[in-house]
Amino acid sequence: MIIWSGTIDEGFGRRFLIAGWLVLLALVAASNIFLAYRLTFGILLGGITINLNFLWIYRDTWRLLKHKSPFMYFFGFVARLTLLALALGFILVRFPETFSIPGVLIGLSIGPLTLFVVLIQIWISGGLKHTGEQKNSEDKKRKKSTIKPD
Repeated sequence: MIIWSGTIDEGFGRRFLIAGWLVLLALVAASNIFLAYRLTFGILLGGITINLNFLWIYRDTWRLLKHKSPFMYFFGFVARLTLLALALGFILVRFPETFSIPGVLIGLSIGPLTLFVVLIQIWISGGLKHTGEQKNSEDKKRKKSTIKPD
């Protein structure tokens, strides 16, 4: 959903999900070459966690639009975060020699990085319009239509 243009961009969610998996793939490939395996597995765990979270958010947002029940959306939000925290905690406690906590935190940072990448892609393709520019063009159209000859 792009707020600046005043319309819902139907493809934004799909682009965001695809970009998240691509950013994870690139980050894991680079870390596999340059970093220790524990850090790479941590990045992979954090990236999979955040991408699954975004997939669930995407699904829940469409449910919210369909059923118009904010209670169910927020209940799902709390349940999702609780399950993800429990799953991450269990995996990190159960397998401390396999995953590193800094790697998981780097993997979780894929979310903001993906948002940044997708917004730049939309901006480059001309999809973002600033509200001020839109308002100025609408004002000019109104002025042209309200001018009456003497």
